[in-house]
Amino acid sequence: FFFALSQMPRCSFCGLVVLALIKSIASSTASCDPPLFRTRTNSPLPTVLGTRGGANVIDSPSSSSARSRSSFDEAESAEKQEKKEHRMINFIFSDVDGTLVHYPDVEEEYDGKDLLRLPPSSTGMRGVISSRTLALVTKIREHHDIKFVLVSGMRTTTMMKRLPYLPRADAYCSEAGGRIFYPVDLVSRDSYGGPIIYPQRYHGALDSDILPFGLEEDMEWRAMMEAPEAAGKDGYTEDGFKSENGSLVECNGALWKFACALESRGFVIDRKGYASCFRVNRKQQDRAKISNKVFDSLVNTNPPAGLARSVNLGCVDFYPEASGKRNCCMYIANKFTSTFGLQTRASENELLSEAAVCLCDDDNDLQMALACSHAYVPGITSASMERVSKENPRQFTVTEEEGRGISGTAATEKALDLILDALVSTLGTDSSKRE
Repeated sequence: FFFALSQMPRCSFCGLVVLALIKSIASSTASCDPPLFRTRTNSPLPTVLGTRGGANVIDSPSSSSARSRSSFDEAESAEKQEKKEHRMINFIFSDVDGTLVHYPDVEEEYDGKDLLRLPPSSTGMRGVISSRTLALVTKIREHHDIKFVLVSGMRTTTMMKRLPYLPRADAYCSEAGGRIFYPVDLVSRDSYGGPIIYPQRYHGALDSDILPFGLEEDMEWRAMMEAPEAAGKDGYTEDGFKSENGSLVECNGALWKFACALESRGFVIDRKGYASCFRVNRKQQDRAKISNKVFDSLVNTNPPAGLARSVNLGCVDFYPEASGKRNCCMYIANKFTSTFGLQTRASENELLSEAAVCLCDDDNDLQMALACSHAYVPGITSASMERVSKENPRQFTVTEEEGRGISGTAATEKALDLILDALVSTLGTDSSKRE
């Protein structure tokens, strides 16, 4: 080619050769798409459009749609959208109360269903979880490199009592993400002196599904919560709090200093079983001191610097701003990839938006739900969740359809079925090995 090019001034035949070569190259280039414009023919994670009480509509990208080559910016934008729709899921974060566990108004609502009934909480609430929910989570965790994490606002003491009835997970988070625990394999651990969890048998469980396991706390995360500008250390030991007549005195840590201040104003603080979080329950307040108007002002007023709040089950939870479900999920995702060697295609800053989905229901789940690539909602239990899910229909799939009798545990099962179908489509893995 270059020889012919050098001979062009002296050889008309060589000029014809060059023209023929150029025409051939141009023709072959036009017959194939450059990498930026290549269309993928499979759609492993279609977007599910859901509205409360309505049918879900699957919106999958068409492999036959032609992309415009006239604008590089438009093509780049389309490529980013395609990348988003073809993400690989590595993490599933799930709330517990109102999401996996439900609280029927009357026992008869669940008559004839295969359920496990959880022990009552410290407030007397007693929930149920279906055997099929437990079985579906087991199926999900059998997929290679899928981490299932429970993230709850419940107090740690309540979580410990409920763990035998909850799905096996790769991490357990309580107190709105303030404390993180990992399961310990008792067979491989030579010596262990911590708590032992004995899972309850459910319909369809294998013996391997109900093996006892231990728990160990993430001490790196705990050290962050124990910082003076966060919760401090008082709540982590039984005799850590100093109190007189049931009220806190000489509190350490920004969180518990705020709790002391609220008590001095007449608020009743629920701190039993908490270390990095406390709850203010409207029903527990003395109406002579705290009216509904005063309580509402607490809900709508930002806490002191360094602290955050959210509404959970009609109560207000306060915790360090470094905590919260979103921050907890991001920390765990990074921990699994950097420390435990989980392989993922997402970058460090994209672990939630590109590699995680979640299940949720309430106000304290919103930041987590918006940070993840998609959120599945078995039931809406707060006005804020209803509003945000309607404003972001492509981000949320509401599986509750009361008109069709899909609510409670049935809505949870539907959400898990959708996630499992997406995983099977993405990974090409057969999920039918368990029945």
